[in-house]
Amino acid sequence: MVKWFGTIKRPDRKYEVKLTVLAEKLRFDEKGHMHTIAMDEKIDIGVLGKNGEILYRQKHRLKTGENTITVLVDTEPKIVGVDPLNMLVNRVPDSNMISVIAFLSLMRYTPLSSPLTKGGQRGVFCTSPS
Repeated sequence: MVKWFGTIKRPDRKYEVKLTVLAEKLRFDEKGHMHTIAMDEKIDIGVLGKNGEILYRQKHRLKTGENTITVLVDTEPKIVGVDPLNMLVNRVPDSNMISVIAFLSLMRYTPLSSPLTKGGQRGVFCTSPS
């Protein structure tokens, strides 16, 4: 799950995307009880553009808990997240990717600074409520 993300348009016209992902791995035992187990795996991180085109897709090592990842793309990102092609078994497949607009409107975001600036740079900086 994407816990936090931010985008900044840099002076070179590229976009820096930083996201914090909460990662966990679940297993079911023979009695059907779910258990969290340690995770330390390479998983695809994806950034998609406005037409769904893949701007970035690379494997990053994710461990149980919070993982912070920063990537650089040439075009304004519209969707960010984990496992963009849904290759992993997931009880809620749509929970790994989030649209920038959906995150802003549906996740009851808390701006980290206003008006959409951080360190003098314009961008989107959001965090989901705990």
